[in-house]
Amino acid sequence: MRECTVAVFTLVTVLLVTGLLMDIHFLGHFASTMIKDWTSDLNSINKMERETRHGTRGRQTRTNTKNRAIRQTGTKNRAVNQTDIRNRAIALTHIRNLEISRTDKRNRTISHTDRWDHGTKLTSLACPYNNSSPPLDDKTRKTYEIHDLLRVKTPAFLSNYKNPCWEQDNPSKLVCLPYFYLAGFPKCGTTFTFSTIVGHPEAVKGKVKEPHWIARKRFKERSDLQCYVDKFSPAARVIDSEVSIDPLTGQTFHPIITGDGSASTAWHNPNWRYLPGNYNCTEPRVLTPHYLYHLNPSTKVIILVRNPTERVISGYNYFIRGHITAESFHAKMVQDLRTFEDCCSKYSFRVCAYNDNIRLPIGLYHVFIRDWMNVFPADQILIVRLEDIRGDPFRAFTRIFNFLGLSHVSRSDLREILNSSRMNDKRKRFQATNETLRLLDDFYRPHNIQLARLLQQHDPNSYLSIQDAMYSH
Repeated sequence: MRECTVAVFTLVTVLLVTGLLMDIHFLGHFASTMIKDWTSDLNSINKMERETRHGTRGRQTRTNTKNRAIRQTGTKNRAVNQTDIRNRAIALTHIRNLEISRTDKRNRTISHTDRWDHGTKLTSLACPYNNSSPPLDDKTRKTYEIHDLLRVKTPAFLSNYKNPCWEQDNPSKLVCLPYFYLAGFPKCGTTFTFSTIVGHPEAVKGKVKEPHWIARKRFKERSDLQCYVDKFSPAARVIDSEVSIDPLTGQTFHPIITGDGSASTAWHNPNWRYLPGNYNCTEPRVLTPHYLYHLNPSTKVIILVRNPTERVISGYNYFIRGHITAESFHAKMVQDLRTFEDCCSKYSFRVCAYNDNIRLPIGLYHVFIRDWMNVFPADQILIVRLEDIRGDPFRAFTRIFNFLGLSHVSRSDLREILNSSRMNDKRKRFQATNETLRLLDDFYRPHNIQLARLLQQHDPNSYLSIQDAMYSH
């Protein structure tokens, strides 16, 4: 028994010593390999940095323990892509660190462009392919490429004109873009407001109040900028004829401005999926504000809002033809709510807000306004409530005139302008029931609160409170 015990002890000792020697050998080999890999990586990085300094397009990649790409950058520190462990694109950014797209766990885009900067080339970047947004065929691409206003060469505006104008072909021919856009929303007093603005002695109207060219009509034509500026040719003649002379320097200045009052500009983007920059995207990232900023980064944007429940009722009264009743309107609203909810079950909320098949989402003001604020600086966007215009028109229009840089107008002069301002006919063919009002108020209430918070972030001095924006009946 004693001899057996000694043999077992000897065998165990031999095994332990052998294992220890093998571990030491493995660790030595592992350390040697790590040092070689680290040295190789260091040499590669140093080589890359040398190539970068010499203008070679080197890239740097860093991964975590799960081999997940954390960052890939080019020579200008431009992030190329970020992927998760399933190789799904998480984010794409351009040279100025602008976020272009981000996808959730279902590979759906959940964020759109951050503040957009003039001159970026979003049209050359497509979103990652996924089943929710199949790629466009070549025929569709070629059809809509002609409508990409980001490809339009912007003119050099004349410095002695307040309105963006330039001389075309002949020095005697002046062409102009709008100085401001009364961008929306429909049935929020845009006709009355636009009429009052152009009633100011320093503002003039183009051929029509609402050309609807930016959001709609250009897709029925070719998106030729000449077609658009022709709509402001009467205004251009007035702008050119009105001139002031500085008595000290003798320099001339043209102070008159013109504007586009299309109430579709703020929200209507029915063709976004087909336009360059949105290929394969599950959410729009290039929209009307990007085009307008490209044409003129100094553009002024005025957006009118209104109790969205009252807005949709007014719109139904105004736009829908035929015999309508309170009962048929209620049935239509129930149907539209179901359509919107069904859309949200398949797509993102933002995509469904841009769905123009129903008019109900137009009242989701915060969705559209946020997209404009992501492009234009805060001091170039003015949000005005129709209720405030009705409550104190002098205060409201003084604010609007100051925003546009127009001279002060006295109360008596403004009263004359208001008396001559045009208003759309009030067509009240039915009165919504209390049940319908509650239905719509419940739908819009949380979005009204988001709007109020957004506006307070946009303008901390805004007199619009969250309670004001509740709009409950």
